[in-house]
Amino acid sequence: MARRGRRKAPRRRKSFSILNALESLIYANIITENVAGANVAQFVLGNQAPGGSGSGWNYGQLGGSGQSIAEVIQDPSLLMVMANRGSSNFVNIVAQSFMTGIAFRFGKRLMRRQLSSISRNLIKPALGAGVRL
Repeated sequence: MARRGRRKAPRRRKSFSILNALESLIYANIITENVAGANVAQFVLGNQAPGGSGSGWNYGQLGGSGQSIAEVIQDPSLLMVMANRGSSNFVNIVAQSFMTGIAFRFGKRLMRRQLSSISRNLIKPALGAGVRL
């Protein structure tokens, strides 16, 4: 009697989810605002980010109490300030993260019909099957 081979598992197409990326960006923003005192763009770009303390797109420090990656690299003692700020805002970070998860979960559930329509009529024709909403 011939041996039966194992059935191969169906391959899933790799896709990029716009809503999951937005949710991740919000989590990153919660962390950077509560630990570094700046939003994600200001933390990464420094004073070049829109909403930075400088006028225009020039290099420099954020000013105020927020730190950017460039400032942390120049002055590593700011890591202790960020650690203290993170430990003092820990409850705030947990609460904001918890509420973000709940909001996205219920928002996706409530907007299921609208999201599928947008995905089917706008996202798929414009960006292809590799991107989903």
